[in-house]
Amino acid sequence: MIGGVASVALESVSVVVEGATLLENVDLNVPDGRLVAVVGPSGSGKSTLLRAIAGLVPLAGGRIRFDDADVTDTAPGGRDVAMVFQEPALLTTRRVRRNIAFPLELRNELREAIRLRVDAEVRALHIERLLDAWPSTLSRGEEQLVQLARSLVRVPRVLLLDEPFSGLDEPRRRSLRSDLAVLQQGYGVTTFIATNDPADVAALATDVAVIDTATSVPGRNGPGHIAQVGSIDSVREQPASLDAANALGPTWTLPVRIEADGPDSAWLVAGADRSFRLRSWSPAVRASAGDSVTLGLRTEHATVRSTGAHAARVVRVVPGAVTEVTLDVAGHRVSATLSGDNRPERDDEVRFDLTSSWVFDANGRRIA
Repeated sequence: MIGGVASVALESVSVVVEGATLLENVDLNVPDGRLVAVVGPSGSGKSTLLRAIAGLVPLAGGRIRFDDADVTDTAPGGRDVAMVFQEPALLTTRRVRRNIAFPLELRNELREAIRLRVDAEVRALHIERLLDAWPSTLSRGEEQLVQLARSLVRVPRVLLLDEPFSGLDEPRRRSLRSDLAVLQQGYGVTTFIATNDPADVAALATDVAVIDTATSVPGRNGPGHIAQVGSIDSVREQPASLDAANALGPTWTLPVRIEADGPDSAWLVAGADRSFRLRSWSPAVRASAGDSVTLGLRTEHATVRSTGAHAARVVRVVPGAVTEVTLDVAGHRVSATLSGDNRPERDDEVRFDLTSSWVFDANGRRIA
């Protein structure tokens, strides 16, 4: 056992499988004890990135380091890494207790030490009742809990979670997120979770790594590469791509066309009748005059008020601690909050203001 948590560094990592380049020149540095959410569209290489860290796929180029040690050519068993797969992979010939104990048995730990570690792990995950069960009798959520316990029982240096909550109902997902957050913080294990669920990111992650496959050619995808890395707040407030924005919470989109307005500004225009117009002073937006792009915004960016600059029609009112209103803006849906006590009704004509928004090009990359 190597022991201790590890920082993880990927240096110009590329992965080629059956002639297809899945990852290209990926650089990523993660300090000890961080929990990084790896997000990106389906097929972008999230799972491949985790498998590369685990040593389950060979590199076509680049290096991987744990702390200062180069583990590029180290076999998976020598990296002290645990991985929880999207599909549970329990040993069907062993009951739950011996499934969880398996990594410790491989290390020839003493029987009593194994019992104590297994008991501690099942208590942490509240699955004592499952110890004598066979894998075939477990629900999907129970299988994932057992797989997580088996991964953590030996306290690995690095924990890799490949969409571990997919296929579970929301109550079970919430419970697992809570248990995992407590365990990860308690052990301080450097952790990567591949997910596109904003709730996973918000509940678990300290940092976000966004994988992008877009090329400079509209409509074409290339190998996965790191498009953005940062704290949750920095990526949420300034996403590098539409995929990054969606990964950190619901993002409403409005197709707009950029129209030049003198040498220094431009209008973002939507609707056949140009019913929506937003002025931009961004040089990057002005330089893209004539392009059709996407305006992205979150609910908190739009506020319904009588003096608002933009017109819309109310589609739906969603009551709650903060009342949200779904609006029809130039034929597209946008969500907004309410200012003041007035509550509009469905089909009412209202006005709204925008406090922030992003502009994404045809490949989904942020312009400004």
